[in-house]
Amino acid sequence: MSGQFPFFSEVTCLQASDFHFFSNDFKRAIRTAIPTAVDIFFLHGSTLPQALPDQFRTLLGISQALSDCVKDDVPQVIQDVFLLPFGIADGLSMVALISGIDPLVADRAAQDWLLDVRDSLQRQFLAIRKGATDPQTMLFNNSRLHGDLTALEPGDRLDLILVEVYPRVRTAMAAMQAVRQSVSLVKSITGETLPLYYLGQGLLAILCLNVDERISRRLAPAILSLLKREKLPRAHVGCSQGIMTDDDGGDLRQNGLQVLDQAWSALQVACRRGPFGLCLHDSLDQPEYLALTQSTRRVVARFQRYWRELDHFALIQLKGAINSDKVEQILNAEWGPLKVYRENDGDVFILLPDGNPEKAMAAARTLQGQLHAQSASSSGLAVGIAVYPLSNTSKSEVVLNCRRALQHGALLGHGQIVVCDALSYNVSGDVFFNEGDLPRAVRDYRQGLLLAPGEVNLLNSLGVAHVLMNHQRLGIACFEQVLAAEPLNFMALYNLGLEQEQQGDYQAAIATFEKALAVIQDPSLDADVAEPSDFGLQLGKLYCRIKHYQQALDCLIPWYELQGEAARGGQALRLLGEASLGAGRAGEAERWLQRALRFDEFDAAAMSLLGLIYLDRGQGDRIALSLCVKSVELQPDVPLFHLRLARAQRRCQGFAEARKSLRICLRRKDVKGPAQLEMAKICRAQGQERRAQSWLVKMLATVTDESPLVEEARRLLSKQ
Repeated sequence: MSGQFPFFSEVTCLQASDFHFFSNDFKRAIRTAIPTAVDIFFLHGSTLPQALPDQFRTLLGISQALSDCVKDDVPQVIQDVFLLPFGIADGLSMVALISGIDPLVADRAAQDWLLDVRDSLQRQFLAIRKGATDPQTMLFNNSRLHGDLTALEPGDRLDLILVEVYPRVRTAMAAMQAVRQSVSLVKSITGETLPLYYLGQGLLAILCLNVDERISRRLAPAILSLLKREKLPRAHVGCSQGIMTDDDGGDLRQNGLQVLDQAWSALQVACRRGPFGLCLHDSLDQPEYLALTQSTRRVVARFQRYWRELDHFALIQLKGAINSDKVEQILNAEWGPLKVYRENDGDVFILLPDGNPEKAMAAARTLQGQLHAQSASSSGLAVGIAVYPLSNTSKSEVVLNCRRALQHGALLGHGQIVVCDALSYNVSGDVFFNEGDLPRAVRDYRQGLLLAPGEVNLLNSLGVAHVLMNHQRLGIACFEQVLAAEPLNFMALYNLGLEQEQQGDYQAAIATFEKALAVIQDPSLDADVAEPSDFGLQLGKLYCRIKHYQQALDCLIPWYELQGEAARGGQALRLLGEASLGAGRAGEAERWLQRALRFDEFDAAAMSLLGLIYLDRGQGDRIALSLCVKSVELQPDVPLFHLRLARAQRRCQGFAEARKSLRICLRRKDVKGPAQLEMAKICRAQGQERRAQSWLVKMLATVTDESPLVEEARRLLSKQ
C-alpha cells in the first residue's frame, strides 16, 4: 500500500461542467484579458448549438472555423469573433466564442499572441477551479458555496439541501474513506447537473438554482433512500427553499445565506427524527403538518370537565370562520343544549354526549345544510368528527382526531364530512412521512392498523417507515403480511426485494424482483402501479452480484439509455463495466469503466476493474498497478482489490509487495483459492518450483468446483 498522504487530491484538468458552474468567473477573466469582448459563449465540441444567437450561427465560415479550432487545437478569427479552444478531460475541447473584438486587433492578431492569451486563460481557469475545490473530496468547497449564495439575483428560486453523514470509524483514514463513499453515492444522484459542495465534518450541500420544485422535493428522500440501501449507519437531510428578492422588508428568505440558515435549522430537526431523518424547513410552516402537530391543550381544557365522566361521546370540528351563536341556535333547536367552543382561528367544536358516528354525522349534515341556507359563504363547510372510544386512543387525542378527519376530507373534495377512521390515520401518517417525521408516521400507521388489521396500504407504508428507521425485521414482517394477503402486490414485492438485498440474500431478492417485474408486464393482472425509477438498476445490480452478467446487461443498458445523460445514469456506469467484463466484452467494459471514473474519480471498484482489464489486455502494467494501488487506498477492506493489486505487482516484478498484498486474501474464504493460485505464480516467477507446486496443491484442495481457476492450476501443475 502506498505511504503517500491520502487527504489531498489535485485538480489537473478542467471538466466540461466547469464551464457551466464557473461561467461568470471564466467570462470575467476573458474580459480582463480582452477588454473589448462583448458576448462570450462556451461551445462544447465542433457543432454550433441551437441556443446560439442567429447573428453568430449565420456568420460566414463559422462552422468550418469551429471545426478547425477543435480539430487542430488552435485559435481562429472570423471577422470580429475569436474562437479560443480550451482543453478539458479526455482530450476534448471547449471553445470560447468571443465577439466584439476591435477590427484592427482582429486583423493583426498573430497566432502566437492568440496562443499566449489562450494558454494564460487556461491557467487562470484552472486556478479558479482549484481555489473552489475541496482537496479531500474534489467537490466545491465551503467558500465557493458562500460565494454562490451571495451572488444570487432577485427573482432566483433556490432550493438548498444539506446532507449529514455519520461514519462509524476509529481513524482519520477510515473517516476519509467513509466521506468519499458518501460523496460517490450522493453524486450518483446529483450527477454533474447540480453543484455539490463539501463543507467539512461529513456535511454535504446541494444547490438547486431555478430547478423545478418537484425535482428538488424528490431529491432529498432519494438521497436518504440510497444512503440507507448502501448500508451507511445513519444520515440526515435538511432542506430549505427561497425566492430571492431585493426588498429589505418582510421576506425572511430574501438572500441565500438566510436559506442556508433555514436548511441548517431543518437539519437539526432531522437529527431528532431517527437514523435516517429528513426535514423540509417549509414543512414546519405547512398547514397540513402544523394541524397535526400544534397544541390542542386549549380545546382539551375547554371540554375536559364535561367529558371526564362520559364513557361515550363525539366531538365535531367545523372548519373555517363560523358564527358560533348560529351554531348554538341550530343545535338547541335540534338536540337541546350542547357544549360549543369557538377557537381563535374561527373553528367551532361541538361536544355530543353519548354521541356515536351516526348521530354525529346527522348533526353535521344538519349544521352544514342550515348554515349554508343562512349564508352562501358557509357553502362547502368542512367537518371533521372524532368519536370516543376509538381503539386505544385517549380522550385528549379526540381533538387531534378531528384534525385527522379534516385532512382525510380535504383529499376527498370540498365540503366533506368525515369521521376519523383507519384511512384517516393513513392520511395523517403520510403527511408525517412526506415531511420526514418518521416516528409520528409510524405511530399513526400502527393506530390505523388497530382499526383495520391487515390493511395493505397501511402495512406497506409502515414497512417503509420501519426500514428508514433501521427496523429491518419489522419492515420485512410488514411486507410479508401484505404478500400473505395479496401475493402479487407490486409495492410489497419491490420493498421486500430491497430488504432481502440488504440482508445479503441475493437469490431471494432476485426471485422477488422478478415476480414484481412479472406483475407489471402481465396485462391480465391490470396492475395499476408505476414502476419505481430505479427498478432496472436494482435488478441489474443483483444479477451482477450472482454473476449473471448477460441478464444484468439486459436490465442495465435499457435503464441507462432511459436515463440518458441525466444525473442518475451515473449509478450504472461501473455496473455496466462489471457486467460487460463478465460477459466477455472487455473492450466495452473498458469504455464503461473509463466513463465511470470520469463521473466519479473515487470509484474504487471501477479503478480496480479497469486495472484488471489493462493487465489482461496488455495495455500497460504500470498504469494498471497505479489504478490497483489507488483502489486499495480508497477501500482497503475489500480483499478482491488486494488480489488484483497483487497480480499487478507480480507483473511489475514487485514480488515482495505482492506477497504482502495477498496476506489479507489468504484469510478470506471468498478469495482464498485465487490468492493461493497467485502465490504459486509468484513463486514460479522467482524460480521456487517446489513452493509453487505446494501452493497449487493447496489451491486445488480449497476450490472444489470445476472452474477456470482449477483448470489453470492443473495446467500449471502439469508443466512442472
